[in-house]
Amino acid sequence: MQNKFTKFPSHPNFCPQCNLATKLDIPFCERCKFDLRHGTLNSQKYGECIFCFERSKLSKEHIFPSWLRNVYEPHFLKHIHTLTRPSSYETEALIHSEDNQIQNDVYHTVVRNVCESCNNGWMSDLQANAKLIVKRLADGHWDNFTDDEQYILTRWSIMLSINFQSFGRQLIAKPYQRADLRKGKIPPGWKLFLGSLKDVKNSGYNFTRPICIENVQEAEGTPSTIVSAFFA
Repeated sequence: MQNKFTKFPSHPNFCPQCNLATKLDIPFCERCKFDLRHGTLNSQKYGECIFCFERSKLSKEHIFPSWLRNVYEPHFLKHIHTLTRPSSYETEALIHSEDNQIQNDVYHTVVRNVCESCNNGWMSDLQANAKLIVKRLADGHWDNFTDDEQYILTRWSIMLSINFQSFGRQLIAKPYQRADLRKGKIPPGWKLFLGSLKDVKNSGYNFTRPICIENVQEAEGTPSTIVSAFFA
């Protein structure tokens, strides 16, 4: 009997949400569109923090900080969250997508993945330190950033990227990378690229996509995973 409440469940025979019989070659429920392989039934109030790994009450973490929402008004009052899953994780030959329309702007996107101590501690400090740097970029100013500013901006972007992974229910970042970020470091294996948009019509647009590299292994029998994360 399959356990449908495990963190990354195998494909269940019946949808945990509506109990419809599932098809093995489709990663979403045909009736209610539940994400069969990575979905969770309820947002858990208690669990393990993804950064400090302590089990405690989890807080709602806004992917985009409140100051950003207050300074730059949203362009849309609703957004579409698209989940994309391969039918086979070995070949990725056929891709399935499901759209979920959410009735608020993208700046209010939240995940419940961190403890209150991390959220109100080092994460809040990082948001405060990054605020002026991010605002300069958002206002169209391209400066020669100091080493300290590059360090802050890189850590801030990594934090957003990891939260996007959590929101897509595919947390790829390794525990040691998340621990390094919490300890004030830039985790190994990350690269940050910046670009300028001509207008603001794509404000808030983002995607996260993991790609499995079979012939590059982190350990014997464990292929490497590259994650591409983009946000505007």
